[in-house]
Amino acid sequence: MYSPNALYAPGTTEVWYAKRNGITYGIEGYVLMATLAEKNLETVYSMMQGEAWSPKGEGRDWVVFRFGPDAYGHTSMSMGDIIRTPEGTYRVAGFGFETVPDTFAIGTAEYEGLVKRIEAARQSR
Repeated sequence: MYSPNALYAPGTTEVWYAKRNGITYGIEGYVLMATLAEKNLETVYSMMQGEAWSPKGEGRDWVVFRFGPDAYGHTSMSMGDIIRTPEGTYRVAGFGFETVPDTFAIGTAEYEGLVKRIEAARQSR
């Protein structure tokens, strides 16, 4: 499946897209879209625009996979989305970026495990 990491080298910078179908609180309100080697916020923002990583719509399946078939996902990074680097956590603002408390203190491996546990609980209902 085509994802941003099919094009860009993975690294320690995490790109989290906000779910647009409700109010976002903490990690539950976001979807991990990519891990990148790039740490410059402006460059990461440019890299995560749809025309950069998915110019022909090839990333649409990745967006649906990450957000789920019934959720509204977005290809391009936009206001409210999060970039988490080793230096800090930043939200895309109306102009530039704002530093936010690290509500994403859970790491990627723990997040993936959490998602699996939530899915297992949903399926057992």
